[in-house]
Amino acid sequence: MRHKLLALSFAAVAFVGCGDPSHDDPAGPVKLMRIMVQDSQPFGARGVAMDLLDVPGSALSTAVACDASHPCFVPYTMQHIEPALTCGQAGTCNDPLAAGLAPLTPPETHRQGEAGGTQLRLVFNKLLGDAIKTEVVLEVDDASGAPVTGLAEWDPSGADNISSDVILIPYGPALIFKPDAPFQAGATYTIKLDANKIFDRAGNPLADQNGTLITGTYTKSFTTEGLIMLPQTTRTNVTTAAAVTITPDEILQLGFNAPAAASTACTATMGGAPVAVKAYAEGGGSCAANDATLVNIVAVDGAGAPADWAAGDYTVSCTVDAAGGGGSTTVSGSFSVAGTAAAGDPQSRTQHPICPTS
Repeated sequence: MRHKLLALSFAAVAFVGCGDPSHDDPAGPVKLMRIMVQDSQPFGARGVAMDLLDVPGSALSTAVACDASHPCFVPYTMQHIEPALTCGQAGTCNDPLAAGLAPLTPPETHRQGEAGGTQLRLVFNKLLGDAIKTEVVLEVDDASGAPVTGLAEWDPSGADNISSDVILIPYGPALIFKPDAPFQAGATYTIKLDANKIFDRAGNPLADQNGTLITGTYTKSFTTEGLIMLPQTTRTNVTTAAAVTITPDEILQLGFNAPAAASTACTATMGGAPVAVKAYAEGGGSCAANDATLVNIVAVDGAGAPADWAAGDYTVSCTVDAAGGGGSTTVSGSFSVAGTAAAGDPQSRTQHPICPTS
């Protein structure tokens, strides 16, 4: 199992001013201020973020008292969109970054080998020391205790307490972890940070956001959200009132926030009569590596081989199981089949083979 070593490019960080390079760093230990779970790309598929350390009563929480004379203030946007920060019935503002089930974002382009679309950002109140070696100081384990393969890296930019846009200009400076494959839905993971190898440019040790020193291995567990369909990555959204029409040789394709299990099953009818269909993970046209965050649905003949849809109006329902046993979700809707096949159609079933080919 591969786990890329932490690449701390501190040499690239230019010191500002003269004399002591840490003259403008806050005094005292380097503090772990935030643990963000968010889109790995500035313009990710969802534009979502949360902070595992943003708990009720903490200095990070925006769940503060409010009334008509004290409205809620929105200090940031998410991909240029202002989150709904309203005064609830209990007289408290809601908190868009409050800790809870961790949001998941699928890979950006679904290419083989691309990192999952979710990143973890461990945000500090100042730069870390350039003497830190390339030992593994950050690890993420799955529920069995096995390390998740991925890339750990250092981002020296940003501020821990100010961001005009949490996604486009994320909090920092930060240690970042990006998994090689998407996190599973409904699963528990544990972040492990070797506190003994973390220090600032003046040699001060690691502390939590309250200034309490951390020794040994710092751990923080989180559970991911359940499996949900994402309209942003769904090629044919049969669940909406808007009409969906495909040609006889095309597939339906549903996108999810995390990998779906091979046990996913779909049923379809046309005029009340059952139509044989098969659901399978996207193979990228080569069967080299399935992308289970995309579920394809194709009509099949009596032998189970892919076949054209007959022209007409259909209903479809799928029970989509999360990979790893993290629950399931049901997707139901309707679509129509009309027209004729077009050469080079990227939605043709020939571009999305069942893997292994049946």
